[in-house]
Amino acid sequence: MDSLTPLFTAAMSGDTVALNRLFAEVRPMLLVAAQPLLPDWLRQRIGLSDLVQETLANAFAALPQFRADNVAQFIAWLKSIQQNQAKTLIAFHKAKL
Repeated sequence: MDSLTPLFTAAMSGDTVALNRLFAEVRPMLLVAAQPLLPDWLRQRIGLSDLVQETLANAFAALPQFRADNVAQFIAWLKSIQQNQAKTLIAFHKAKL
């Protein structure tokens, strides 16, 4: 995680290239973290990569309000967004069943 600190610092300073690289670097970790969040029945409709993409899109939209001192806080924030997105997707698709 320490290897992400320079990217994190640059991204939080407004460097969009660094932000894109930071998102690319955390994407595999978010894919792993997404596995237990979606039940099997929903994975048939929505891929884990879709959940990760929605997570990163929501994070990008909320980034102007985000404040963190380090990469660990940033990753915790992303995981929180991902958990909330998974809950929303589950509720939405359960309602359609």
